[in-house]
Order: sequence, then structure tokens, then C-alpha cells
Amino acid sequence: PSVNLYPEKVKQVREQIRFALFRQALFKIQNVEVTYMDECRDTRVLQRMVQGRGSISASLLDLRNPKDVELIRDELWTIDRCGQGAHYEVRFYKE
Repeated sequence: PSVNLYPEKVKQVREQIRFALFRQALFKIQNVEVTYMDECRDTRVLQRMVQGRGSISASLLDLRNPKDVELIRDELWTIDRCGQGAHYEVRFYKE
């Protein structure tokens, strides 16, 4: 296909999409972390991101997705919240 004609452009677009998805997930986590500000006002730090296999509950919820929605990647993010690890399951889908 025409993808092979412009490899640098394809690489650039993929990186832009990846960064946009990262930012979107980070904003959602920040929205949750704001609700804990009364308990802990320290700066939050993203400690680690690992590719996961997904929880059973998330997999069951996926059964309700339309047929054209596909899980691309499942990650477990750990945020340092005042010395305690807050875990978030971050899932990316293709629609």
C-alpha cells in the first residue's frame, strides 16, 4: 500500500497518535487524583507503566463493546500518591 511510500510521515503520525492517547489517559487520571487532594496535597508522580493482561472485570466489560471496537493495548500505571501506589488500568481501543 501507499504506507510504504512515506515511512517517515507514517512514523511521525503514529508518534503523534501515541502521544495524544498518552495525554488523554493522563488527563483522566489527573481528574481522579484531584478528588484525593484533601487527603494528600503532594505532587503526583507516574512511577511505572507496564503492559498488562487486563483484569477479569475489564475483560467482561469488553464483551459489551460493539463488534468494531478492538482492544489495542492494556497497561497498568502506578501513581505515587503520598508514598502509596495508586494503580490504574489504562486501556486503549481501536474503533
